[in-house]
Amino acid sequence: MNSYKFDNYTLTLKNTWIMKGSKYQVKYWFKNPDNKVIFSGNDFYPSPMVKPESKESAKHLLSFLTLQEYDTDSEYFDSYTDDQLNFRDSQDCENLQFYTMDD
Repeated sequence: MNSYKFDNYTLTLKNTWIMKGSKYQVKYWFKNPDNKVIFSGNDFYPSPMVKPESKESAKHLLSFLTLQEYDTDSEYFDSYTDDQLNFRDSQDCENLQFYTMDD
């Protein structure tokens, strides 16, 4: 299990060692600066070209967790909680998108 800091947010990845095709299933927890979980799940399957718990995998996942209202279809956010919607609409979310860009 590896954790990565992006500003004051923490993204933790844990390889489940369950494979779907050639990809490992990874559990994740994304916490805000108050240590409250905003997103969690076991539905992330990073590219087989990177280690499942690597910083590169974390950045790939972060690119989905920081999608904002006009980045994708509105239906993408239908199951979001109030906390997730508040994060999506925040300046923090927009700022964290910079971590997903290539170095």
